[in-house]
Amino acid sequence: MKNSKITVLSIILAIVIAISVITSITFSVYAHSDAEEKTTVTAISNDNEETDFSSTTEEISVEETSSATEETTVTETSSTPVIPDTTTTTPPAKPVVPTVNNIKKTSNDLTKISIKWSKVKDAYSYILYMRNKDAGNRFKQIKETKNNTYTFTGLRGTTRYDLGVKAVIKYQGEKISGEMKILNTFTKTLGVTGLKLKSAKKNITIKWNKRDRVTGYKVYRASAASKSKYVQYKVIKGANKTSFTDKNVKAGKLYFYRVKAYRNYVGIGTSESALSEKNVVSTVGLAAVKTTASSQLSKVNLSWSKNSAANCYKVYYASKKKGNYKKLCTTTATSYTTPILKKDKTYYFKVVPCKTISGKTLTSASANIVSKKVSDKIFGKSVGTSYIEISIDEQYMWMYKNGKLICGTPVVTGNDDGVHNTPKGIHSMMCHQSPATLSGPTWNVKVTFWMQFTSDGCGIHDSTWRADWEYGGTTYKGNGSHGCVNTPYSSVKKIYDNSYVGYKVIVR
Repeated sequence: MKNSKITVLSIILAIVIAISVITSITFSVYAHSDAEEKTTVTAISNDNEETDFSSTTEEISVEETSSATEETTVTETSSTPVIPDTTTTTPPAKPVVPTVNNIKKTSNDLTKISIKWSKVKDAYSYILYMRNKDAGNRFKQIKETKNNTYTFTGLRGTTRYDLGVKAVIKYQGEKISGEMKILNTFTKTLGVTGLKLKSAKKNITIKWNKRDRVTGYKVYRASAASKSKYVQYKVIKGANKTSFTDKNVKAGKLYFYRVKAYRNYVGIGTSESALSEKNVVSTVGLAAVKTTASSQLSKVNLSWSKNSAANCYKVYYASKKKGNYKKLCTTTATSYTTPILKKDKTYYFKVVPCKTISGKTLTSASANIVSKKVSDKIFGKSVGTSYIEISIDEQYMWMYKNGKLICGTPVVTGNDDGVHNTPKGIHSMMCHQSPATLSGPTWNVKVTFWMQFTSDGCGIHDSTWRADWEYGGTTYKGNGSHGCVNTPYSSVKKIYDNSYVGYKVIVR
């Protein structure tokens, strides 16, 4: 038993000694290989498993060194291979911001456009951009807002604009914006100005001011044919074509015109202005009349030819030919006498034919201008600035005192029969009486005021037996007086109160 134990120990000792010898031999071989030979070894594992070499019997390639004395570096390595850590930390991707949808124009004007868009879920805000496409501008950031509506202001009329919206979210304290959504749009079109008639003889021509950036104009007309409603009548292409001649008209008929400007935006739409605020109205034949002028008693007497298309006339005057003309009157007659003007001064006058239809008055587009130097004489004599003036043709009487008009009134003068006509000339008041009785071959009437100015008994007096409608007009042609000047009671009292014996009375 004892010998058996010794035998086992001997065997174990022999094995240990053999392993030591083998290990020593192996170390010597590897050391020699690092110094004089090159060996290829491939690791095939990156984890903690034991490294597997290709084969214990793998052929080893040895190269001869260039010199037996070359220095050799030997690096001791751990028996356990070091596996490099190839694991990297990738930060999480930023979220994608949704694009804004459903941008719509809710309203627009000449200088502003309002838009609205669908809200983006979890959006922190929205950024607004704008560019003037007509001017070729680049997008410019305008505003950041929390709302999903916005109004762009300070814009130009008749102009294309591109409006952009980006949604913004907040991620880890940072603002992130999405892609821009663009709305192509435009402001309202500027309206037409300066609309007026150019002529109105046989045809009707209208013209207006040019508008920039427009495609053209649309002419609207209202007439009896359209039952007085404005309808589109003519489309005129081109911004520079600013007039239109209507040849489809009838003499004496009434026509109204208004104009729109419009612009086509390729791929977007068309915008029209509102109808011109002003309209022009005309009838064919409402042309200028020939006017003559004369002066006496520091006034100017105007007369003109009749226009068959007109039913009234507007009279204007100015102190300069190209000055500011002021209206003196609107009359249905073909003559007019101005108020007292400055003696020896030249004035300019124009008479404009007009026509009133259904309460609306239209005027001619043209008028002739006449000039006249003011004279204070009549029948070759100066009479001063205090007198009574009676016009037989106009059936009207004026009283002036120191150049101031005291009274003006329609009258009925002597019957125009060659016997009872009121005598023309410069007279002086001979009798100034209230009341009085007027007697003649076939009459005997009482009047309240009597102012005789001729020796054969012609004078100014009240005539209460006449109706108001008889004064003025043509009553004197067939139903006139016996030579006196019949005057409404309210007017004759003013004349009586401001006159006296010797007061000048001029009949013309």
